[in-house]
Amino acid sequence: MTVNQLMIAIKNSSDTPKKLAQLLQTLQQSSINEPAPALLQGLSQTLQTRSHTLGIVYVLVAAGSQGLPQQANPQFVTLCQYLLLEFDVDQSRMAPDKFTTLCHLYREHSILLNEPQAALQPLRIALTNFQASHELITPIHADIFQICVLTKCYSMAMPLLAHPAYDVDPEISGMTARDFLLYSYYGSLIHIGRKQYSEAIGMLLHSITAPAMATSAITIAALKKYILLCLIQKGTFGSLPKYTPSQVTRCLKADCQAYMDLANAYSADPATKLEETAAKHHQAFDNDGNMGLLQLALEAHTMRAVQRLTRTYMTLSLSDIASRAQLKGAQEAELLVLRMIEAGQIHASIDDSAGMVTFLEDPEQYYGAEVVDRLSKQIALSNELSARVQAANCQVSLDKAYLQKTQMRDFGPRFDDPGEISSEQQMVFQP
Repeated sequence: MTVNQLMIAIKNSSDTPKKLAQLLQTLQQSSINEPAPALLQGLSQTLQTRSHTLGIVYVLVAAGSQGLPQQANPQFVTLCQYLLLEFDVDQSRMAPDKFTTLCHLYREHSILLNEPQAALQPLRIALTNFQASHELITPIHADIFQICVLTKCYSMAMPLLAHPAYDVDPEISGMTARDFLLYSYYGSLIHIGRKQYSEAIGMLLHSITAPAMATSAITIAALKKYILLCLIQKGTFGSLPKYTPSQVTRCLKADCQAYMDLANAYSADPATKLEETAAKHHQAFDNDGNMGLLQLALEAHTMRAVQRLTRTYMTLSLSDIASRAQLKGAQEAELLVLRMIEAGQIHASIDDSAGMVTFLEDPEQYYGAEVVDRLSKQIALSNELSARVQAANCQVSLDKAYLQKTQMRDFGPRFDDPGEISSEQQMVFQP
């Protein structure tokens, strides 16, 4: 099919649902092999974004796939932007996998052109229109998150992360397993960039515990960051959840040995062993791009040593703090204590003239309106989540396929159906 024939077919088949269904079948069965410049030129001269969304998506995917990953096409980026800003939602949902592939290509071309930030607004608008509900995860989420990480525009992604995501429906969104892993991984990087480590740990767990027959490189990268964040946030790395796939658990020794050595040294005494372990595996952390998190983990270890002192002493000199926390001197200890006081990690006062630190009790009584409001929100969120879990459990319990499988597992084949009896069983029951 030539470019002119393709444009005419799209133009003449986009006015009724029946013709659109026929056009979709034609596009699925045909291969578009024309050069990208000819396809893009035909689009810009013939078709309209809202009226011919379905056909334009297929043509743009065919054109945008050419030249990657070495070369980007500015004309492709321009036409994609026009489409994403104004498209027919119903037509885009007829081929969700193609539409999300187009968004992937738009992101890749924009990054190659060194204009990733310009792609954020069109992708946000496309997601808002394409997304069936705020609770549905789509592949476009990962595209937006990746650009936000590259450009450090973390605030642009926060409205998306603020909405709890409960649904993953490939039929509606074209979601794949890789898209979900990227959604969780890049979402965690945004939380890390905003120093929201608890939220980042939760996002990484989505990648780590996702059902898998084989281990993905994304999962391994998530696992490494998860270990470091556990050390930063909790001071220890215990074990992965029981529902973690066995393939991922085996990666702890096979692919994360440097991180496991660091976790084992984290609880050891003295702290010199921790520094030696970090220096020994410096290259591994650097190759993984985790030097920043490693440094935060080492700092958190020192801060916890200071916090332990507050539970034992009421007053302590800066030199003693430096000695016990293995700092370089009293000046470094003073700077660290000031930082921890400002962050609310400890409550203390410093007497500069005497070089003494007095540790104080927490002044917060935890009965103010702010605390009550926070508790109320957490209770409401827990109740909502409980209701969702019950609804999902009820839905699964009524599913015919699930009931048949559990019945076969628990009771074996039904002997009233000859088709379900093996040949050996038939021989046994012959008169």
